[in-house]
Amino acid sequence: MNPLVSIIIPTYNRAHLICETLDSILFQTYEKWECIIVDDGSTDKTEEILSKYIKKDRRFQLHHRPNNRLKGGNAARNYGLEVSNNKSDYIIWFDSDDLMAPFCLEKRLNFIEQNKQYDFDVFSMGLYKDGIKYIDESRSYVNKSNSETIKMFLIGRKIPWQVSRPIYKRSVVTKLKFNERLLRFQDIEYSIRLLKLINPNYISIDETDSFYRLDAETAQRNEKSSFKNQVLSALLEFYTSMFENLDRAELSLVKAEFLDKLYSIIKSNQNPETKLNILIKLIKVFDKNLGIHFKYKLKIYGMIIINKFLYN
Repeated sequence: MNPLVSIIIPTYNRAHLICETLDSILFQTYEKWECIIVDDGSTDKTEEILSKYIKKDRRFQLHHRPNNRLKGGNAARNYGLEVSNNKSDYIIWFDSDDLMAPFCLEKRLNFIEQNKQYDFDVFSMGLYKDGIKYIDESRSYVNKSNSETIKMFLIGRKIPWQVSRPIYKRSVVTKLKFNERLLRFQDIEYSIRLLKLINPNYISIDETDSFYRLDAETAQRNEKSSFKNQVLSALLEFYTSMFENLDRAELSLVKAEFLDKLYSIIKSNQNPETKLNILIKLIKVFDKNLGIHFKYKLKIYGMIIINKFLYN
C-alpha cells in the first residue's frame, strides 16, 4: 500500500519562479502525492501558470486564501491543510521557490514507513543559486534532545531545520497551526511549539534531498526598510509567542542573545521610518518576563534616543 503525501505550498507573485518548483515535484520518483497550492493574492501571472499545471496533472490543486483570513504564508499553509485530503498519511510544507531532488519523496517516505516510531524525519537541504545546486553542510543537523534543539532554535545562530525539510505524519501536524500573525521567523516559531507542546519523536538524516533558492531578489528584499521594519514587528510577535509557550528556564538561555540582537538592530538601523515604539515594546515584553538589569535598559534606551535624534 502506497501512502498519500500532501505537499502544501503557499505562494505570492512567484510567476517567474514557481515553474521550477512544480517541475521538481512533477518529476518525483514517488507518484502518490497531491500538491495543494494556496495563492495569497498574487497580482502577477501566477494563477495563469498554475492553471496550466492543473490541466497537465490533476494532482496539482489551486486554492485561494479566503478573504477573511490574515494575509501571509502562514494563513495560506493552515488553509492548505484544511482543504487537503484528510486521508493523506503525510504532510510536507514546501516553499514556492525551492526545489526537490527527484528522489525526495521516495526517500523521505521509505525511511518514515520503515521507522514507524518517528513522528517526522528531517533531511538536509542544499542551496540553489544561478541555476546551480550546491550541497550545503551548514544545513545538516546532528540529532539532539528536544530541549537542546529548542535552545538551538531560540538562539538562532544555526537553526536545526527549515520547515520544508521534514516529512510529518498527518496525525502530528493536525495538532498544531501556524501563527498567522507572524510574518517572519515562522519556521522557528512553529518548530519550537511543535517540540515543546507535542514532544514528538523525530530523527535527522544527513542526506540532501531539496534545495533553497538564493538569488538577487532575496538580497534586495532584505535590504529594504519595509522588510527590516517587518522583521522588527515579527521579533515582537515571536518573543510574545515564546513567552506564552516556554518556561522561564528555557527563555533565560536566550537573554544574552536577545540583548545582542537588539543592539545590532539599533546600531545598524539608519532609517527614519524605524518603528522605535516596537523596539520599546519588545524591551518591555522581555523585561516583564525575564527582567533586564537597569544598566542594560539604560544602554538600550540611550541608544534608541540617540538613534531617534540622528535619523528622524
